[in-house]
Amino acid sequence: METQATGIRAATTIDSDKPAEQKEQIPKPSLMMQNLKR
Repeated sequence: METQATGIRAATTIDSDKPAEQKEQIPKPSLMMQNLKR
């Protein structure tokens, strides 16, 4: 459960951080995957 919550939090942070263009190009699942890989 902790991992899921962290992933959602990270995705939200990235959404706010990245410009709208990148948000449209990269779907949220991919963003979460990239964050986990990093």
